[in-house]
This record gives sequence, structure tokens and C-alpha cells, in this order.
Amino acid sequence: MFSFNRLLVIVVILVFSLILPAAGQSKNKDPQGQQEVFKFLKMIDKGDYAASYELTSTYFKGVLSQAKWVESLNGARRPLGSLVSRHITESERHTSLPGAPDGLYLVFTLKSSFQHKKTATETVTLQQEKDGSLKVAGYYIR
Repeated sequence: MFSFNRLLVIVVILVFSLILPAAGQSKNKDPQGQQEVFKFLKMIDKGDYAASYELTSTYFKGVLSQAKWVESLNGARRPLGSLVSRHITESERHTSLPGAPDGLYLVFTLKSSFQHKKTATETVTLQQEKDGSLKVAGYYIR
């Protein structure tokens, strides 16, 4: 049964990560973006959910509190167990995403395997901040 918090994180992430036919879409292999994605996922894999929140964008933090983020990941990610394997299958650059302010977004799709879920798809969306840095604006596992 879905808890409200799990549903909330799914809705937030869907807005940023799953609706991809947006204006300005292009294929991209961004090494800086990949580095940020793996840095973020390493924290998630260690169960350091509170620290991973510090890597999220200003916009993300305005939508979801750290406490809700941690609670959501405890319900959605922790049950999957340890990471077995993960690789990027696709990355796309967008200048807009539905429901989000215009700007630069990098959307990474990864094929992953976990201890308790053999096949999974993770989507990590990065958003460029005003200072030029890339921060996580969405994370989704299916």
C-alpha cells in the first residue's frame, strides 16, 4: 500500500523526470552532470538520505522538506537493498520541463539492479542553479 509520503515523492519526481517531450530537448553526454549524478546516488546507496538532500536544487527544496525527503526514501529506496549494478543508458538536455521554471535541465536514465529488485530504472534530473552549479531536481525509481 502506498503511503502519502511515498506518493508525494513520486508526484514531485514525475513532474521533473518523466514528462520528457519538452521544448529544447536534445541528447547529451555531460561529464560534469554524470559526476553529480553518481555523487548523489552514492549517498542514496549508503542510506545517507539527509546528506543527499544537500545536493538538491533550490527549487526542489522549496517543494519538499528534508524530513519528507528522508521519509520518502526510507519507504521507496531502502527496501530495494544494496546496489548490485548501475549504468547510464541515456542523458538528455532540456531548457524547460512541465511544471518547472525554464532553465537548463539534464535528465539521466540509468539501468540498475539491487539486492531485492533485479531490474530497475532510475531517473535523476539535474537543474542548473543561478551560480552555474548542477543540483538534483528529481529522483525516481521504477
